[in-house]
Amino acid sequence: MRYKVLILFCALIPATSYVELNAVVFPNQVAVTVKKQSVKEPKLFNEGSYSCTNNFLNFVLNYIFKYYPMNKLLVVYLIVFINLIISCKNISTNFNTIDISKSLDGNSQVSLSSISTNIEYIQLQSDSNCFLGRIRSPSRNIQFFGNKIFISDGTKILSFDSCGNFLTQYGKQGRGPEEYQDIRSFTIMPDEEQVVILSSAMQKVLFYDINGKFLKDIRIDFMPIALTTFNNRLIFINPKGLRGFSEYYTLSIISVDGVLQNRLISRKNEKEIDKKEKIGLKALDSHTYVLNNYLHHWESLYDTIWEISSDFKIFSKNYIDYGSDKLPFKYILESNAKNVTIDELKNFVIFQYFFETSKYMFFELGNKGKLNHIYYDKYSKKSFNLRFNEKSGNKTYFSFYNDFDNGLPFWPDGVLSEEKVFSLIYGYDLKKYYTKIKNKPDKIITPQEKKIEDLISQTKLIDNPILMIITLK
Repeated sequence: MRYKVLILFCALIPATSYVELNAVVFPNQVAVTVKKQSVKEPKLFNEGSYSCTNNFLNFVLNYIFKYYPMNKLLVVYLIVFINLIISCKNISTNFNTIDISKSLDGNSQVSLSSISTNIEYIQLQSDSNCFLGRIRSPSRNIQFFGNKIFISDGTKILSFDSCGNFLTQYGKQGRGPEEYQDIRSFTIMPDEEQVVILSSAMQKVLFYDINGKFLKDIRIDFMPIALTTFNNRLIFINPKGLRGFSEYYTLSIISVDGVLQNRLISRKNEKEIDKKEKIGLKALDSHTYVLNNYLHHWESLYDTIWEISSDFKIFSKNYIDYGSDKLPFKYILESNAKNVTIDELKNFVIFQYFFETSKYMFFELGNKGKLNHIYYDKYSKKSFNLRFNEKSGNKTYFSFYNDFDNGLPFWPDGVLSEEKVFSLIYGYDLKKYYTKIKNKPDKIITPQEKKIEDLISQTKLIDNPILMIITLK
């Protein structure tokens, strides 16, 4: 249906006109972005984004009646076109564009207090029973449920209470019936209060109760990179390059009994690519999260954030506009991804990751060889490129200036809730940075800074990391 509407619309544009259209066909709408046009007649329509709703219909009707009022063939096309539009049921009007392109060259120092009301630190207990290795991808490997914190370092999952005290470990690494060979991902099922672990090496999913007792495991016959939970279902994320195991769908929805119930977001274009050349496995970045009772999904090289309702109806929510110099889609191919040089990548803007809360979005981009941290206010639709260039340890900070306690600059590593975000900091980074600040001439220690000093004095270099939690306005 949507393809027919789009083809018919293209037929209405005469051969004397050149119009560059980006048309995206979704399950419940057609979205059209008009980029360039060169016509002998006056300008056809304004550049911008349209969907298969009133605005899309209006600009077509205005064009036809203005330039071809006596063309009978177009009148016939128009009647058919209107019938097609009317027959489109449940068309979504929620196709939005988030434009952060104007912020790419910005340079703003933004205080943490401008977006938040409170800062707190949680020092995780450190002893022989609960030492954690390096935590990669904190947004995936640190999760919060109730008053507990669950953390994976890839070899084990530990839980801590809200004060950082160690509670328990979930299973252990091994090849036994109740063990996992690796931890590719994990999630918390809130209704059942269960911890669910994906061991991709074993194609096995293991279930534990909230206190660490093993319950069961199920086998899967595809190769997901991550899992989460939504509406009492397990949601598996299938990555580029391995989607052939899931019939080229991005998401697989499985019941807690291991029964496949649905697949969402088809990538049939990758099936055609796979027939000719192998898709690379380097572009694996994706983000799947729950916000406002909807499941959201994004992945690299595809610039759309999908929104999924509790009955697993899907439509496109947001298109991210970050300029015209984005990384070409050809780098999905293994040959191109494998041979690309750093100098070549410096020609592009690469969308790396983002986080979303009720009010804000936080974007991380590689902007032609430079790191960009951009935050976007969803209410005002304004964005800012952060450039707080203080160095400490192995990090360069393009972050919010911490005017609460003069501690480390802040940039989120993940989302705790719709109103809270967190960052993972290590004692050696905190000690080094704060020593530098403290030694400035005429430095006066505030009560807030005194709390940081006390925290630092209790922290050893080999201790588990500290959670820095920000409450947003």
